[in-house]
Amino acid sequence: MNPRRAGGRRGATRWVRVGGLLAWAGFGFTHLVGFLHGADQPAETTPGPSVAEQVFFGRLHELVLAKQWDPAARHVQQLMALRNEPAWLAPRAGELRMAQILISRGRNDPAGVLNAARLYLNGDEVRSQRLLALAQEMFAADEKTSAVALVKEITGRTPGFGPAHRVLAEWLPSPPPSPERKVAVLPLRPKAAAPAEPGKAPAERTTVPATEEDEAAVHLAFLYKSYELGNIPGIMAAARLYLTGDRERAEKMLEIARDFRAKDEPRLARMLTQEVLRRTPRFGPAQRLLAELEAAGPKP
Repeated sequence: MNPRRAGGRRGATRWVRVGGLLAWAGFGFTHLVGFLHGADQPAETTPGPSVAEQVFFGRLHELVLAKQWDPAARHVQQLMALRNEPAWLAPRAGELRMAQILISRGRNDPAGVLNAARLYLNGDEVRSQRLLALAQEMFAADEKTSAVALVKEITGRTPGFGPAHRVLAEWLPSPPPSPERKVAVLPLRPKAAAPAEPGKAPAERTTVPATEEDEAAVHLAFLYKSYELGNIPGIMAAARLYLTGDRERAEKMLEIARDFRAKDEPRLARMLTQEVLRRTPRFGPAQRLLAELEAAGPKP
């Protein structure tokens, strides 16, 4: 008998062979705990997990618990590089996405955290609660910008999730107007003045105070600070927080993108323009600027 065909057909999957090799090397299977625990464990355990599944998640668990972020990222990348997705991955995709969130946070990659969070969130309140707990931990650790961005992702994906809205209201309260600060007034169309009574001064015109600036200025300051530090993920995280779908904010971000293009930063200009289009689809000025950037040269 041909030894290469013993125990099964020649087309034995690559994962079974890799799983056997890693199991021989001593990598045992353990269930994820903490944030990973319960992150969409399969409801049924029959039949049991394959060797490859046990090896992959067991090793991932070990690396995350040990906070070995770079090896953990490479471990996930090896899985993603496979041409065909293993059948056992779909039921545990939430567990994998949560691991990616933790890995991105450990590697100081705010954009990676948000990208993995968007894939993890599906409108389920259990998932929203897990991410909210993580965001609160991040806020307490002085990762305030990333924490706010994460909670905004939760409210965007699960609009009726009250706890996330309450946390945002606590973190971003409306500032009271300062009595010493002169409040700008909105221009009003003058109305015909009533005739003044004899011997009485005319009544003063009532004006409407303008709305106080929200956290937008903070986000822009963080964007420029991140640029000074060469922190591209920080730039993108600040841009996502600043952009709300409002056209005036979109125009401001395009102004920043044009400034970056003038500073010979076409990649940053393109990324910010694409983010504007993501938040304000079919926005003509952004479409035209992106076309100009694309025509100027190939993507880096």
